[in-house]
Amino acid sequence: MKSNAGKIYKIVSIVVLGLCLYGFLLPLISPIMEKMLPRIWVCPFLRITGSECPFCGITRGITNLYRLKFDNASVISMIVFLLGLIEIAFRTMIILTVSGLRQKIIKGIILTDVYYHTLLVVLTSIYVIIFLATNF
Repeated sequence: MKSNAGKIYKIVSIVVLGLCLYGFLLPLISPIMEKMLPRIWVCPFLRITGSECPFCGITRGITNLYRLKFDNASVISMIVFLLGLIEIAFRTMIILTVSGLRQKIIKGIILTDVYYHTLLVVLTSIYVIIFLATNF
C-alpha cells in the first residue's frame, strides 16, 4: 500500500463488514439470545417507553425475508436488507482491492463513501423524526 489512508480504510472496511455480517446473522442469533437473556434482549426504547421504536420489527422482517415470506416483511426491512447486501459487496471489494489502488483513487473512494454514509445518516434521521412526530 502506498499510504497510511489506504491501510486505515481497509481496517475500517473490515470492521464495517463484520458489523454487517453480524446484522445478517442477527435473525439467527436473536431467538437464542432472547431465551438466554430475556430481559436484556429487548429493545431499550420499548423497555423504557412501552412503545416500539422506529426500528422495532426489522429483525422480524429480515427473518421473514430469509423464509421468503415477502408479504410479512416491512418496507423498512427490505430496504435495510438491500442496503446491507450492497454494503457487504462494497466492503468485500474494497478489502480485496484497496492494496493495489493509487492514492488518488483511494481518496476518491473514501470521499464517496463518506458522502454515501452521510446521506444514509440524514435519511435515517428524517425517518426517525417523522416516526416520532406521527407516533407520539
